[in-house]
Amino acid sequence: MGDTLLIRAGLLNPVDANRWTFHREGGLLLEGERIVDAGPLARFRDHPASRVLDLDGVLVPGFVDVHIHWVQHHVRGRFQSDLMEWLREHIWPEEAGFEADDFARRHARAFFTDTVRAGTTLGMAYSSPHLSALRLAGEAARGDWLLGNAIMEKAAPEPLRRASPDNVDQVAPLLAELGTGRYAITPRFALNCSAGLMRDLGDLARRENAFVQTHLSESVNEIREIRAAFPEAEDYTDVYDRAGLLGRARCWATASICRSANTTPWPGAAPGSPTARPATRPWAAGAWIWRRCAATAPAMRWLRTWAPGPATACCT
Repeated sequence: MGDTLLIRAGLLNPVDANRWTFHREGGLLLEGERIVDAGPLARFRDHPASRVLDLDGVLVPGFVDVHIHWVQHHVRGRFQSDLMEWLREHIWPEEAGFEADDFARRHARAFFTDTVRAGTTLGMAYSSPHLSALRLAGEAARGDWLLGNAIMEKAAPEPLRRASPDNVDQVAPLLAELGTGRYAITPRFALNCSAGLMRDLGDLARRENAFVQTHLSESVNEIREIRAAFPEAEDYTDVYDRAGLLGRARCWATASICRSANTTPWPGAAPGSPTARPATRPWAAGAWIWRRCAATAPAMRWLRTWAPGPATACCT
């Protein structure tokens, strides 16, 4: 074993969704930049490290955030209004500015610096539609991140529509280049994409076993607009179902207006209407991941918190 560092502190390890272990006197052993072991301090008495660091705190794995917009980080908390007004009057005009590389680079670096400082080292994040901003975020990323440029072919300001992919042939090469472990197919939400484009994206996601992130049921006015745009659908979730976008490795946010565990009815629909939708489960604050997500998918892999790998622990 080469240069090693033993960090001694309290250690909290969430083994899975229902179990955790805590060691008041714990140790975390690193070789270079990789975690090679973690557990009670007594485990390391017969394995001296090159260096020892004593911390007054508790070591925990890096936090995971599966829904965040890095391009909104610089305006967080600044605007208060209904979702659709908030997007059209404030957020989309701000995101148009990410066409400029210097602007995008500065804010990407600030975002990933702040997330690491807060202990978040893994996640899924939305970029603006701009390809250059997506690449700059990938260069600035610190930790293990899935990123996706928001696909906004319609119902958006012209600068964002111009920057956005408008067909699957523009998305497939990007997925092939960045890989399914780094790129998430990202139709921003149903209002920004035609039914045909969403079907093509669903086909691509199934064919390549790729992640998809999008939005579902954040406000009543949003649901009303989606209903008007897709009158053939029986509810908001059905819009995505008809496009073939439901299935494994899908992340929806924020699902804040759901009348049952299985569906998002239109306003005025009878509560508890029977549906054939797959059940959902809470994953993290403000986000939902379909239960059919495979245990081998990256989002599940992240939960194997102390498996040997890059150092992603933080001390709080």
